Amino acid sequence: NVVLSTAPATGAVVEIVNIKASTTSGGSITWVSGIQTSNFTAAAGSGYFVNTTSGAITVSLPAGSAGEEIHFTDYASNFDTNELIFDANGSQKILGTTDNHKCTTKNATVRLIYQDDTKGWTADNIETTALIINFLVVVLLFCVSLTMYIPAFKSDTFKRPFTTVVSITTCFPSMSNTLEE
Repeated sequence: NVVLSTAPATGAVVEIVNIKASTTSGGSITWVSGIQTSNFTAAAGSGYFVNTTSGAITVSLPAGSAGEEIHFTDYASNFDTNELIFDANGSQKILGTTDNHKCTTKNATVRLIYQDDTKGWTADNIETTALIINFLVVVLLFCVSLTMYIPAFKSDTFKRPFTTVVSITTCFPSMSNTLEE
């Protein structure tokens, strides 16, 4: 409801604008006015402008309830250089794991939504900080074997000739390929 203290002039145009950052769940985000430049603890229902110019920043996430949201935006366009790290904060999960996650996308806005105890906080533009091995190195060896028979001589002590056998085997890497997923 809009109540005007005085009536507008005849023929005047009255424009009413309602600006509210809201989510599809009906809740709203209250943006923190200061710029975050060091590690901090986030609160559900809040939005943060984060400046990682001086280095990576770690955000400790709160315990969540279904439908709660927290927003973060790359204030200085540096998430690709100095990442924004999300701390799972104990038993809380991020994308279904208790691993920390990070955003490394320049100019990103991360919209974390808490689903439940199984999935925890979710977003589409974050990744785990855990080491993931996603390549396989294959090395094939080329081996050469050389056997030499050196004939001997007859002697008075030995009534038969004898032969000395020398065998050498060596292997060389012949090919190295990296297969990526």
